[in-house]
Amino acid sequence: MNVHVFNTPEDGRKHWYKQGKRAVPFRMADDFHVYALEWDEKMIKWYVDGELVRKLKNTHWHQPLHMNIDSQTIFGLPNPENLPATFSIEYVRSWKKVDSDEQTDATDK
Repeated sequence: MNVHVFNTPEDGRKHWYKQGKRAVPFRMADDFHVYALEWDEKMIKWYVDGELVRKLKNTHWHQPLHMNIDSQTIFGLPNPENLPATFSIEYVRSWKKVDSDEQTDATDK
């Protein structure tokens, strides 16, 4: 649940990020879960199984972006007892939010 800007508008070479750790009341690997990200001009919000788990003011993400989905080990290697491990994605969906004027125009046609 981190956000990164690899080429900031102020300095095209600067890597800026805002990390966030969130504890969940279950072991995430024991079952499939639904993860969601809602991103608009004001806020970025993360959800797990329909519950809001993090929100952050949108300070840098006002341009078209692409989706990256990964699982990373950042804080050291995993415990060998947990290997081999599988990262399994059942499906990915994305939507583009439509403002009310565009929505009205689409339904009138």
